[in-house]
Amino acid sequence: MKFQFAAAFAAAFACHTAAAQPTTLDTMVVTGTRTASDPAQLPDAISVIGRAEIESSAAASLAELLRGRAGVEIIDFYGDGSRASVGMRGFGANAPSNTLITVNGRPLNNPDIGAADLGRIQLADIDRIEILQGGSAFYGDQAVGGVINIITRRPGTPDAAFRTRAGSYQHRSGRAVVRAGREALHAALSATALRTDNYRRHNRLDRQAANLRLGGRDEALSWWLDGEYTNEELQTPGGLLAAEAAADRRQSAADFADDFSNARTTDLAAGIDWQPTANWRMAAQSGERESTGRFRLSFRGFPTEPATQDRKIRNLDLRLLHSFMLGGRKGTAVLGADLRRADYLLVSQFGEQINQQDLDDFYLGATLPLAQDLDTTFALRQSNTTDHLRDRGEFASLPDGKRIKHSETTASLGYSWRPHDGLKLFAGWDQVLRYPKVDEYFGSGFTPDTIALTPQTGDSFELGAQWQIAGLNLSATMFHLALRDEIVFDPNANGFGANVNLDSSRRQGVLLDAQWAASARWRISFAYTFVNAELRSGSRKGRDIPLVAEQLGRFAVDWLADGHWSMRAELQGSGARGLGGDFDSSLAPLPGYAVLNLVAAHGRNRWRFSARLNNVLGRKYAEQGFEARLAPDFSEQATHFPMPEFNALVSAEYRI
Repeated sequence: MKFQFAAAFAAAFACHTAAAQPTTLDTMVVTGTRTASDPAQLPDAISVIGRAEIESSAAASLAELLRGRAGVEIIDFYGDGSRASVGMRGFGANAPSNTLITVNGRPLNNPDIGAADLGRIQLADIDRIEILQGGSAFYGDQAVGGVINIITRRPGTPDAAFRTRAGSYQHRSGRAVVRAGREALHAALSATALRTDNYRRHNRLDRQAANLRLGGRDEALSWWLDGEYTNEELQTPGGLLAAEAAADRRQSAADFADDFSNARTTDLAAGIDWQPTANWRMAAQSGERESTGRFRLSFRGFPTEPATQDRKIRNLDLRLLHSFMLGGRKGTAVLGADLRRADYLLVSQFGEQINQQDLDDFYLGATLPLAQDLDTTFALRQSNTTDHLRDRGEFASLPDGKRIKHSETTASLGYSWRPHDGLKLFAGWDQVLRYPKVDEYFGSGFTPDTIALTPQTGDSFELGAQWQIAGLNLSATMFHLALRDEIVFDPNANGFGANVNLDSSRRQGVLLDAQWAASARWRISFAYTFVNAELRSGSRKGRDIPLVAEQLGRFAVDWLADGHWSMRAELQGSGARGLGGDFDSSLAPLPGYAVLNLVAAHGRNRWRFSARLNNVLGRKYAEQGFEARLAPDFSEQATHFPMPEFNALVSAEYRI
């Protein structure tokens, strides 16, 4: 599919009949340096999805909203966003460990290889989403490819809203939210319920969630307190072999008839922000997220017993911020600490895996004006981890388990130059870091005396430009990401697969993003991502990183018919992806695809109605697939997770 996206997008534009409400990018303030900053000073192309864009998309999930954005790759198991991962800069199966997802700056990533639970995030609660390419020195562990920071909505006029949705595959959902108070003291209470059978058989999803948010603000001090409870029950249909998918894409093989993945999550978080003077601020937030999971995930020809997986993660984020004048222009500095304590317990028929991981990070960063139109941004981070490993296998001979300590220092440096009004040129360098996950150690082929995994490090370089003029916003970024000791699961290692460090790997690519407000009623959006991700040493030198699409694209036309109707036509496409784990490229990749989506929305008085039609042309494709070794001869075979064909979702919301 190389270089065929432009023709496909042009065809979609020529045949469109409808589009959605134009939006204005929220680029006044972003938090790429862990503090509110003017994006013109930062050495990055930070893209922002604002509240108006979220509403006009009529998306049902965060994964659906992010799919096709420049530099972002979504890989979904089932098509409903409940088990989707977000990747940046070409990481495939390891995207959940190399892209940091934060909510108001607080990490949502797990200390184990499980992806961040995107299904917990309600789009109705989001004010904006900031997509930051790179940023490891400011954000630390797992921010290798980039950071997606979700900013929740601020208090406003007291109101209430009730929404109901219905759609394909028996989708039924409802949400109610009540907001009271003003900025000085406010509260919001919401409840959500969802049930859907999903596209595949044996894939029913039931989710209930409740959230309570309290907050307040005076002239110098603001505070907030969040509490959330989520209960989710999901049937898991497993992957399909090629012959099975050809016969019936919606089926689930008999081996997975009793499989499921259930979890209950409680999340408590609190924060304060104190600004005693015009130039000084102190901010702190802490939280505890606890998840109790029970699941059964079988293998072909090898049924398993139910298992449990428990996580408890405690975070403390401290920041001291200072703004100052230098040469008549504003500069900012931040001194901070990120502290994390994580407990992990997996109990299965193979025994217990227990790990406690402590992370203590301290960082210093600043944005300094060097000249009237030139700024530099730098950061330095000292990171330390301690893992306490215990299980009934490798460490049975060690009553107190095994302790592993790592210490790494990372830095970043970048420049932003604005030679003309509306034009920004930037260049940057980041040292990136990822520590082994708590459960990766147990699958690394180690012994109590030999720990096989080391931290993943590397260097990232960016060069780009942004241009804004007369309703036209253009952005282009080139990047080069070279990694040492990348941590991956290799199904061919040690006979039955193991987590290993690769010798070296490299990602190079180009990101293009364009938005044009052609008139008060028409807007055109274009995004294109090219990534070349490959191994750079060893016997597999030159091989592609599995499950990474070389090309991704999105083209959308939005139309505001009058003050009440809006419509959108959207084309999303992906190049072919190698199967997860297939480092030898021995199996056929997942084919590329292009799908057409249509959106219509109508708002009048207190009512808002919307309809979203996905994959209108009924394309048959998959975003997720793996290399599997199947009994009795353990031969290599491809397994796919088919995505939904044509599907629809309609929504009605009433606001008081």
